[in-house]
Amino acid sequence: MATTRQNLRRNLSYLMGDFILDPSGPVPTCSAQGAADYSTAIDALLAYYDDDYFNEWFFVLPAGPTGSGTYEVTRVSDFTSSSGTMTLSPVASARIASAQPFELHRYSPAWKHLALNAARLQAIDVLHLPEADESLIVDNLLDNPSFETAVSGGTISGWTKKGTSTLSSETARRVHGTYSLKIIATGVAGVEQDLVNKLDMDQTVGKTLHVRAWVWDNATLGDQARIRVSFDGSTFTDGDYHAGDHEWEGPSVHQIDVVIPADASEVMVSCEVASDGTSYFDLVTAWVDKVNRYTLPTNFYRGPVKIDQQVHMSRPEGDYVPITRNSIPQSGRVLRIKGKRILSEVTAETGSMEISEPEDQILYAHALEWLADSNIGMASGAVREDLEADKQRWRVKAAELRSRASIKPPYQPIYAEQNGVWEIKWEGETGILLLKNR
Repeated sequence: MATTRQNLRRNLSYLMGDFILDPSGPVPTCSAQGAADYSTAIDALLAYYDDDYFNEWFFVLPAGPTGSGTYEVTRVSDFTSSSGTMTLSPVASARIASAQPFELHRYSPAWKHLALNAARLQAIDVLHLPEADESLIVDNLLDNPSFETAVSGGTISGWTKKGTSTLSSETARRVHGTYSLKIIATGVAGVEQDLVNKLDMDQTVGKTLHVRAWVWDNATLGDQARIRVSFDGSTFTDGDYHAGDHEWEGPSVHQIDVVIPADASEVMVSCEVASDGTSYFDLVTAWVDKVNRYTLPTNFYRGPVKIDQQVHMSRPEGDYVPITRNSIPQSGRVLRIKGKRILSEVTAETGSMEISEPEDQILYAHALEWLADSNIGMASGAVREDLEADKQRWRVKAAELRSRASIKPPYQPIYAEQNGVWEIKWEGETGILLLKNR
């Protein structure tokens, strides 16, 4: 679930007693059209407030003056009780329509937005999104192996087009992640990737290059799609052609194991489609030696809490088990890295934060604590004392909410399942995953 910035702001305002409602309960709306010079808004239901009551309050139009615009905020410079007329300064961007919803706040809505965004960081230990990333593959040398960086401008990141073809990212037909790569060939065509710069060739010669892939062929008779390896650009080691049965065939069929020769000038891995063929490729991997150092995806906050490994190479969407001393990382297997992601910052009225009841109560308590603390430095005397009391009250409330089992299960400490098999190191803001004892 997620909550829009508008509802986050309103719910926070309800808690702090800073939100005006119509007598019947709903968000107030204008009872008549505002002045032609855009300087007023009118709500007759506000007549039970005294003259000047709303002076200096913030006046918010969540959808603009006519309902078809964007979030807009100004101030009330004068309020006339008898008619419910609010004079605005500066004026609105257009004439305010009748029945247009609005909000009135004593405290700046901008500060409330800042408080909500700050609160998500203060409560990161209990308010976060569980995150699972499957972009790393054990010992793999290929960039963009699952084609998750989509086709852009007719090319695919990490790969070079070979021959004349049309490339596209496919979402409906895939075996892993979000996309597979669709290749429509004009003449023999496809994509290729050279690994020579990723290998220490002096140390690699004589070792075996292993290549695996998932392939789907649109042809009926087969002989359309395969993987290939070349060490000189003219001589190839070919994998089997797809059988042409309109199904995915995996690494038990599409595999190459070939020794790297001493005279290798390239280590080229290709996905090839025959002339006029249409085929799909996914989860193409290649490895030689063990790779024990990986750059972590950037979507995790302070690293993962758990790392699982694909059980069966033939089932990319199947079971995963934790990496342990008895289940060490195996070449070509997908890693499922689990951690936490910070809730999204809300910067626009249509934006939302991935939080809902009852967890949002923790967010509001921390936001109100932040608001009180932020205003203490600008206050003095009795006001300062009141703000300090508010700060402590909401801090206690946040702690109380955190302790309720119905809000969140106990927090799992970071790195709880290393078991001496993996470790996280940081180089500045870059997280490095080290696979150990292999």
